[in-house]
Amino acid sequence: MISDEYWMTYHEKLAESDLHTHATSFIPWDWALNAVDIASEWVEQQFTVHVAGRPLVPTPLELDPETALACGHLAFVLAEAYQHPIKLDIDIIRYNKALAKRESGLNDAREEALLAKFPPAERMFLDSPSVVIDASYWIILWYLPGALNWSLQSVWGTCCEKASPPERRQPEGQANGGPTIPTSTQPWNLV
Repeated sequence: MISDEYWMTYHEKLAESDLHTHATSFIPWDWALNAVDIASEWVEQQFTVHVAGRPLVPTPLELDPETALACGHLAFVLAEAYQHPIKLDIDIIRYNKALAKRESGLNDAREEALLAKFPPAERMFLDSPSVVIDASYWIILWYLPGALNWSLQSVWGTCCEKASPPERRQPEGQANGGPTIPTSTQPWNLV
């Protein structure tokens, strides 16, 4: 498990943070990126107060209610994960150096050699928000089930659909009356 010293140092840094200021974006107010910037700052502030056990920071007035709810939920799930670390006995830096560039994972002999050099400690099943850390306390995986609520998934799916090449797009009007994309390419299913 993570040492008490690590947590105390982190919590001391949180205590020094000034969380009473609202996010101020220097991006022009009429750009969509302005709202994203404000939302991301607020998610960071909410995450910090959840982890530190401090009172929540008020919602910036620039955020619409749906976005504010989605961001508040995201911050909560991130904090839940951060407070439930799972430590693996692996040095991720050493493991990374052992990998070839653009490792495909399709060479069975290569995979066997890596498994022999870096055997898994045990099988585990992640069923709640968690962070997986290596022996040096580097976060190597965030497991965030349910972090993106349905409205974010819908917006993200639409953005992915519009960004995909025309030959991969689904015909308009499918499923929920709007564009759909194959389940395997939906980013929220790739955990």
